Amino acid sequence: MYFEIIGELSAVETIAPGSGIRELARLRKFHGRGRWRKRKGVARVRLIDGVTVLAELHWHEATADAQAAKHGQLRVVDESGEDYLYPEEFFLTVELPQSLRRRVLQAA
Repeated sequence: MYFEIIGELSAVETIAPGSGIRELARLRKFHGRGRWRKRKGVARVRLIDGVTVLAELHWHEATADAQAAKHGQLRVVDESGEDYLYPEEFFLTVELPQSLRRRVLQAA
């Protein structure tokens, strides 16, 4: 790595999901299948010569539900379509009556 991230990433956003990633085939070939997305954010970085600058960083990341389950996590997708992983212990299973379950599924 030619730089070191110092501190927190901010203004993180997805700039290309799944098939919108140009190098998706290469990513899958070398790193495997998953829900790939290209992201960007801003962070202070230290360059190899010791200089610190504020930089926009771009990276690829993938998540796989099987991988999440293996680590005791659940995937939650928000109203914008972004997905996040949370520890399973943050949630409780709730049994709904059949009529309510049907209405919830119809609403989704």
